[in-house]
Amino acid sequence: MFEIILLTHSRELMRPSNTGKLVAEVYCDCLVVEWQRKEPDQNLLARLQTGKYALVYKDDRASSSEEHSAENGAEPSEVSRSIQPITESVAASSVSWQEFAGVVIIDSTWQEARKIYNKSPYLHSLAHVYIASETESSYQLRRNQVDGGLCTAECAAHLLAIVGQQQSSDNILAKLAKMQQAPNA
Repeated sequence: MFEIILLTHSRELMRPSNTGKLVAEVYCDCLVVEWQRKEPDQNLLARLQTGKYALVYKDDRASSSEEHSAENGAEPSEVSRSIQPITESVAASSVSWQEFAGVVIIDSTWQEARKIYNKSPYLHSLAHVYIASETESSYQLRRNQVDGGLCTAECAAHLLAIVGQQQSSDNILAKLAKMQQAPNA
């Protein structure tokens, strides 16, 4: 199986607009880890030390206007695509996923994701991949979204489709659509 680890900011766990919870509801190989700056989860660290996990983040060739809006506290997306990469990025669709046990997705706002990444040196050495999506995000529950940004559920669904888990991908996207149609959304 292909594991998705959602490294989640504590505030994100309480937000009704959090889409990471949809991934956890649908995909049985999803591990939700609450990010702790001073005491990182030891189970997470053990997994990452195997070298079999990649970190999903934005394409480092993104426009500077996207960077600028993220740095000014905009809340464009839940996905870790807002963080500054340390290593060279690789498109998720071009990765040989048989070499990996799974991915880490930072499940938070862009501003929080940048903080999590910068204060978590154990993430810096992971292989970095980005989602090269041709379609616009359907996620409309948060303001000030950046062009090309995907929410956590869309990111996970895209990755699952790439690794051959199409049914799980479809189920996550269906739950996301239903969530956005809910009257309290």
